[in-house]
Amino acid sequence: MNKSLLVIFICLLSQFSYSEDIKPTVLDVYKTGKDGKSKALLGGLVNMDAIYTEAGSNCTQMIGMIKVGGIQFSESGATLESFRFVDAKNNQWSVPTNIKNLSSVDRSRANNFIRQGKSYFAHVQVCGSGGFASLISLYDPKVTFGAFD
Repeated sequence: MNKSLLVIFICLLSQFSYSEDIKPTVLDVYKTGKDGKSKALLGGLVNMDAIYTEAGSNCTQMIGMIKVGGIQFSESGATLESFRFVDAKNNQWSVPTNIKNLSSVDRSRANNFIRQGKSYFAHVQVCGSGGFASLISLYDPKVTFGAFD
């Protein structure tokens, strides 16, 4: 496992103990270029929905690499509402993003982050007998973290 994915996985596991007051957030990763200037890269979307692990919640946590097969924007075209992927068992999932809950600046960045055909390290929660999916976190595995450059 490459070091970037290991850091992402550790961050993901730490979310299981977060409080309900944590808000959807754009994760910026800062990288210093050869010119010495620091640049912010969008590394992921975190805390996009609450994690339900309590007994009786009937939720399953799906964590791993996905490839986005399609995206859907709001009727106005201003917000990326959901994306679609196929899991290893050939089940197709449509996952709401909750990007609408971000600030307008972060919403714009997040809309450009999720791209059809691109692969991501994802944490998706599936609840209920109907398998309602929700996005918890989505990371770009190609963004390397400064400590490992």
